[in-house]
Amino acid sequence: MINKKYTKLFLHGLLYLICLIIISSCSNTQTVTKEKTKSYNAIVGKVGPDCGLSRLITFYKEDGTKFVNPVYEINLKNSLKVEGTKLNIEWRRPLPSEMMVCHTLGPGYSQIYIIKAEKVE
Repeated sequence: MINKKYTKLFLHGLLYLICLIIISSCSNTQTVTKEKTKSYNAIVGKVGPDCGLSRLITFYKEDGTKFVNPVYEINLKNSLKVEGTKLNIEWRRPLPSEMMVCHTLGPGYSQIYIIKAEKVE
């Protein structure tokens, strides 16, 4: 018959191994690669109702029609935060540490992290 001491030791080892697998599989590091960035034309909108002084950005096609709902900008230069300004924006999804905390007095909008923005005439 198997000794109770060895059974208990085996179960503790198994529990330790399961905990080790769970801890090592949870990684909070995110790398930003060129493949995760996107570049589109956009128009700067009004200051959003929920996220302080962050502006709403609306992306548009070459013919001028918008193709997604507005989003909040993160990291747009102050000199470009003028309503109606047309931009070409290179952006990515924000990391959890970069996201803004917004209250919900108005409609909810997604957020984007702007890597590069250039004014388009």
